[in-house]
Amino acid sequence: MAQPVAASFAPPLDREIRYDVIETRQRQGIALVFTLDERVRFARDGRGYRMNVTMQSARADVPTAIAQRFDAASAPFVGLDVALLL
Repeated sequence: MAQPVAASFAPPLDREIRYDVIETRQRQGIALVFTLDERVRFARDGRGYRMNVTMQSARADVPTAIAQRFDAASAPFVGLDVALLL
């Protein structure tokens, strides 16, 4: 039986982390590419951490009809700060 292993988690507390989430799908032979630009910042919170995630932008490299639906669905989340306690 495997023994438990202590795992450490030490996120950077002194800077914002930028990352892109890129999802590519195929639909009827067409590549659909969706990109979210997000910022993450960690802070100490009691015995753990608070992770704040803010979507900066959402882009879709897709036909116009799909882009319009994607823009309408993602617009309320751009600029919204979501906090997770870790």
